[in-house]
Amino acid sequence: MQSETLGPMETTSLADQAYRRLREAVREGVLRPGEKITERDLAGRLGVSPTPVREGLRQPVHEKVVERVGPRSLRIADPSAATLSEIVEAEVRLSAPMARPAARNATAGRLTELVQLLDKADRLVAGPRRRPRR
Repeated sequence: MQSETLGPMETTSLADQAYRRLREAVREGVLRPGEKITERDLAGRLGVSPTPVREGLRQPVHEKVVERVGPRSLRIADPSAATLSEIVEAEVRLSAPMARPAARNATAGRLTELVQLLDKADRLVAGPRRRPRR
């Protein structure tokens, strides 16, 4: 009897996805330094329950991107420009090894996307953007 393929499974947990989205929001200035947030608010904004958000917040708290100010409330850290530059540079270096296998199998369209991503990475390393506080 032949088994029918059920398709690939999602390999990243909701907590991992929450972590990545939070880091992205901080990096892009959607969540600004000094801004107070709650687990429940983040869960609502991400469309998930508070549990994966709570789990996903462990790493940014450890990285000092987010500071706990209460049992369920947090604040986006206000790191120095030098610290921000180091964080961005580390992220770029960590993502570079993933680009090599992708480039080997790239189509012309994928190569154009890669060039755009590299341009964005160069801008991020040159100086993280900050949105003005309102």
